[in-house]
Amino acid sequence: MKKISKRTALVAVATAGATIAAGSLAYAFWTTNGTGNATAKASSFVAPGVAIDTAAVPTKALWPGGTSDLLVQATNTNPFTVTVVLAQDNSAGKLITSGNSGCNETTPGSAAVTGVSFSGGTITIPGNTTTPVSRTIANAVSMATTSSSANSCIGAVFSIPVTSVSTSTASST
Repeated sequence: MKKISKRTALVAVATAGATIAAGSLAYAFWTTNGTGNATAKASSFVAPGVAIDTAAVPTKALWPGGTSDLLVQATNTNPFTVTVVLAQDNSAGKLITSGNSGCNETTPGSAAVTGVSFSGGTITIPGNTTTPVSRTIANAVSMATTSSSANSCIGAVFSIPVTSVSTSTASST
C-alpha cells in the first residue's frame, strides 16, 4: 500500500470539508426559516371642510313646489379622496334662514315658515385640496307649496344648516 503524505491527507480533508460545507450551505439556503415583526402606520383622517357657498347663487331659482341646487365649498387636506354625505341639520338652534324678515324658520326642520327643506346629497373631494372647491348638489333643495309666508320669501337666498359624514375613498394600491 502506498503511504499517504501529510499534504495529501490535508488536501483530502479540506476537500471533504469544503464539500460538506457547500452541501450544508445549499441545504441551509433552501430550508432557512425566520421570524420577525413588520410595522406599518395608518394615516390620520382629517375631516374635510364643508360649508354652504353663501357667495354663490344657484342659477336655478326656487319657488313654491319647485327645487333648486345646493352649492357648497369644500376642502380636503388628506392625501386621499374623501366622499362626504350631507344631510339637513335639524338639531336645536339650527334654522333655515334667509335674511328676509318673515321668511326664517322658527323650529328646526319644520319648514312651516319657509317651506324649504334639503333632501341631502353626496360630494367627492380630491385629496390635497387646500383651496376651497365648489360642488353642486342638483335639485337638493325644495320649497313646499304650503309655506305660511311664501310671499315674504320671494327673492330670498336661504342658508341651510347641514351635517356631514365623511369616508375615505382611497384606493388599495
